[in-house]
Amino acid sequence: MRRKFHEGIQAVPQEEQPTCASQKGLEYCDRLFALERDYTKLTLEERRVKRLEQSKAITDALFAWGLPPCPSQIGPRKVTALCP
Repeated sequence: MRRKFHEGIQAVPQEEQPTCASQKGLEYCDRLFALERDYTKLTLEERRVKRLEQSKAITDALFAWGLPPCPSQIGPRKVTALCP
């Protein structure tokens, strides 16, 4: 996903890059990567707890900002899923 945001930034003129939508998505991804670097010395359980405490809020904000739910049909029930 981060790569696609980076490609989106490269697709707009340089003077528009700092304010384009892809820049905001890239910033969300960079925040998640920074947290993961901080977790490298933690045990698996400590990482899980930290992800729930810190990463989940960033991930939720990213999905709320850029990935709105879309309807999809799975079996007899209609469910809401993230668009691919």
